Amino acid sequence: MPLFLHLVAFFLPLFPLVNSLKRIQHTYKKQYYHFDSYGESKGLFQPPIKFSVYKIFLHIAYHLYCYELLKLAIDLDLFVHIWQLLEKVLPMSEELRKATYISAPSLDVDLTPPDLVGTTEILTDIHREALCRHLPARAEGYVWTLVFSTSQHGFSLNSMYRKMYKLESPILLVIEDTDNNVFGALTSCALQVSDHFYGTGESLLFRFSPEFQVYNWTGENLYFIKGNNESLSIGAGDGKFGLWLDGDLYQGRSEKCKTYGNEPLTPNVDFVVKTLECWACSGFQTILLDGLVARDTLQTCSIRFPHPHVKGKRYAE
Repeated sequence: MPLFLHLVAFFLPLFPLVNSLKRIQHTYKKQYYHFDSYGESKGLFQPPIKFSVYKIFLHIAYHLYCYELLKLAIDLDLFVHIWQLLEKVLPMSEELRKATYISAPSLDVDLTPPDLVGTTEILTDIHREALCRHLPARAEGYVWTLVFSTSQHGFSLNSMYRKMYKLESPILLVIEDTDNNVFGALTSCALQVSDHFYGTGESLLFRFSPEFQVYNWTGENLYFIKGNNESLSIGAGDGKFGLWLDGDLYQGRSEKCKTYGNEPLTPNVDFVVKTLECWACSGFQTILLDGLVARDTLQTCSIRFPHPHVKGKRYAE
């Protein structure tokens, strides 16, 4: 029975992806034109059936609007989201859990630090390069968008919640205390008020001093994130919190907890916040939250990568 459920969990999220590929196939067949050396259209023709993977993606990128590519990316993100929802209710062996949350450092690749949309007072290039190796797969390759900063929005936990309203991307929470220690957490979803713990095993804690260290989910419990108007807790167990902040985002505490098996993120258990920043790590969802931002972004993309057969139409409404 568990094997059957795992098979269902694997194949069910494929349906939205298949629908996206069907739309691509329809658009591809519909808009595939033949042009002579002078750019004159010679009409439609049926392309060859066999294509290499490279040619398939080349034609997809060439014949689809950037807006359609955005929709495809959202469908791909939905594939991951559905898998995570099913994972919460399905039994998972330790081997499967480790395979699901394999970390980027195990891969022998060079990762480019993500670009930032917004101004940071904490993160350096070294910080970004180290952190991007531990992002969940669905957050890789996106720009980091600043959604909250104590310097810009004030020291208020409620203000931070409001800035993340309707946001569904992973959040990178970075803190610099008055002793210049840099540390924080990566949460699998936006921070919100909740009566119970929420989040997934993608969440983690990290610190940069005395050396860079990441603390992933241990599997001991599911106490990932819990927040109310008075405080925010990330990781818990035996009455201790991996990272705790008060409602004024002024005082905090970090202790060893079962959720992440972490050491305290600061030399002293208690700390005072100097600066706190929250970054959204999912560019498409962040862009689509604001219609004006979405239209500006699509227009910019269309200007840089214009559709080969449509003149004067910069982006899809």
